[in-house]
Amino acid sequence: MRKLSFFFFAALLLPALGYAQESCPWLNPATAGGALDGAAELTVTHPNANHKGDITCDFTKQRGSITRELRIEVQTITKAGNEYAVALEPCKTQPAVLKAVGNEALTCSLDTDKQRAEQVVGRMRDRVFVVQIKTNDTAWAPPDLLREKARTVAEMVAGNLF
Repeated sequence: MRKLSFFFFAALLLPALGYAQESCPWLNPATAGGALDGAAELTVTHPNANHKGDITCDFTKQRGSITRELRIEVQTITKAGNEYAVALEPCKTQPAVLKAVGNEALTCSLDTDKQRAEQVVGRMRDRVFVVQIKTNDTAWAPPDLLREKARTVAEMVAGNLF
């Protein structure tokens, strides 16, 4: 009986000893790794305590000085409704319309001298989503390929928000 009690209490306490990393509700690490061409580290944040569904997922693949990042931001549209316009502010090129990726989806380049980046901004119901893929490895992906990767991830995010 004593051994049985020990095992019972041990089974109850084992989950408390470790913790599970929070997952990204919009994309799993394997799919993110496919977009970044390799395993990526995940960080999940909750930027708005008032809206529990507002979640940012950052997937990062780092090898030496080379960095590849995939960021997914989902936020609830407020009464002011300026989240969509704010998400498009960093665009360095004129946004292009994307069909079949949520509602009002646009894509644009965020390139700088030191990094290449593509962004998709869209809306599903009462949520705005932003997908960014960026890298300082400009030889890794030409702009068209990077834009296609961002679009593919945005389609998945929109599907999960549907």
